[in-house]
Amino acid sequence: MKEPSVLSRLRRLLLPVLCGITLGLQSAHAAPAAAPAPGEDPVKESKSQQPDSAEKTLFSGAKDTGYTPPNPIDKFIALDDMFGGKVNWKSIMEDIGQDVETKNIRDTDFLIPLLMGIRVADGVMTVKVRSVQDLNAAADDIKDMATKLRVPERDMVWANKARAEAASGEWASVFMSLGFMQKKVLDKLAEAKADQRSLVMISGWIQGLRYSASAVLKHYDDTVGKNSVAGHPSYQLRDPKLVAWLITLVKGLSPEKQALPEVIAMRKGLEEIYDLVDIDIDPKVGKISKPDVEKLAKISGDIVTAIVKKAE
Repeated sequence: MKEPSVLSRLRRLLLPVLCGITLGLQSAHAAPAAAPAPGEDPVKESKSQQPDSAEKTLFSGAKDTGYTPPNPIDKFIALDDMFGGKVNWKSIMEDIGQDVETKNIRDTDFLIPLLMGIRVADGVMTVKVRSVQDLNAAADDIKDMATKLRVPERDMVWANKARAEAASGEWASVFMSLGFMQKKVLDKLAEAKADQRSLVMISGWIQGLRYSASAVLKHYDDTVGKNSVAGHPSYQLRDPKLVAWLITLVKGLSPEKQALPEVIAMRKGLEEIYDLVDIDIDPKVGKISKPDVEKLAKISGDIVTAIVKKAE
């Protein structure tokens, strides 16, 4: 009998806990999106006119009590199902993953949180491709940045645990260990550093979008498998409610941060992304055009590139 793939095992083992642990993007205590002020229309009404319960798919992450952004591995699993495992994630990671030297960066108020979100999304991909070397590099970066954010050393034991598990090929356990570590970081930031916490989640989601958009773009015209989820692969990029919530996080940053060029570009980019991913909720109808998927890849790539360039 063929051995189940690591993705199949991850799905069985981890989907029950993804609402409490998501690498780079999850927030068990995330606040619901704020209502717009009178006369304000920051994001156009979604094209989805269905009840919120219809949004609660594996990929939307929307909840009545708030928002729990999905782990990017959810989308990776769905795209693998659709393309029959043809996606060369390792090649995509080599193109998109960020190798950033963080040890000499001291800007813990803005730059470190943004870089952490990016590297956590990269960490998810290292689990996907089972790369011990890249996992170790990501874990080291995350641990270094978490230390700068004053996360207690006792909470960083998960980084060492993840490295040991990767060396033993226990990738499902690696995923959980990195997830616990990330949750510890977000919980710590929730105590008094709301801006930093928001920045981690925003940049992590944007980097995760880069991976997913790249995979969809490379296989846009491929025939999907018979047993795949319904609809066109680009439907997996649909997340209007989540993007609207991320925009509220940007708007909730301090006035000083909102005036920064990187934040201005980030907000503009997210508003553009919202328009691109706000497609019909029905997977048999909802589809993002290939030029628009290209735009998603470019917008998210430009945002991440600007962040990393600031760190150089």
